[in-house]
Amino acid sequence: MKKSNKLKLAALTVCCVAVFVSAYIGISRADSSTTDSDIEILDGVVITENNSLDFGAVVKPALISVVKMSTAGSRTLESGDATLIPGDAGNQADYDLTSDIGETVELSISNVVDPDANIVLTPSSFKASVAGGGDQDIGAGAITFTSTGTDNVDVGAEVSINPAVTTGEYTGTFDLNADYQ
Repeated sequence: MKKSNKLKLAALTVCCVAVFVSAYIGISRADSSTTDSDIEILDGVVITENNSLDFGAVVKPALISVVKMSTAGSRTLESGDATLIPGDAGNQADYDLTSDIGETVELSISNVVDPDANIVLTPSSFKASVAGGGDQDIGAGAITFTSTGTDNVDVGAEVSINPAVTTGEYTGTFDLNADYQ
């Protein structure tokens, strides 16, 4: 190879290395990205009680008796010998639940307080029906549904009546809880 070609080849090699090194030095080893930070503010869930759970009038039994009020408002004697008074049939608990449309809402029952030591609300017997969608077991745990804005919620349960109870009117309580999920 001629000396001028070797010189040209050496000059070309030096140029290539210089271009490569300057390109490599220009590469950044760090980067950044701007990211959005979003938050959605929802109205709180509002529960409006239209009717409380009412088991109606019952004649004092001779045997332990269980009375059931369905989510549809029909009352039945599940066991025992109590007599259900037709003129005072009671009703299911009825609520309107208002929440943001499309959000998942969880319903649960808590703080069940019996009307009397001889009249016992059975926590595991609580059922709920959301917007007429059929009974769901709310007594054993929470249920969820997707809100349509304002949803009707009906609640039914069972009460056990011991024959040792004295005649009179009795009131127990329970909490219906609603939370976004």
